Amino acid sequence: MIELHSEIGHQILSGSRDPGRLRGDAIPLPGRIAAVADVFDALTHDRVYRAAVGIDGALAILEAGRGTQFDIRVLDAFQAVLPRVLEIGRQPGIPYSDASAGYPVLARV
Repeated sequence: MIELHSEIGHQILSGSRDPGRLRGDAIPLPGRIAAVADVFDALTHDRVYRAAVGIDGALAILEAGRGTQFDIRVLDAFQAVLPRVLEIGRQPGIPYSDASAGYPVLARV
């Protein structure tokens, strides 16, 4: 599945007319939001090649990219809603609420 990720992404974006190498506000807002959410999700989940870094570690990595890799406003908004996201994630039936479902880091929070 991991190997297919880049191929699927290429297929999705190959028909795009948007120019590459966008910076700052030229990057569509949904893309800037997805970047923060995707990196946080990837960092807080175990992978076959590395263990999850935990929430504090993930936030530190996101902060290191503040204003360069990650939009400042998006990162601020993400941090503001993170407690609520984690609260929702603890509810039964939500994948993040069950450590046995492969989400041990968030289940312990």
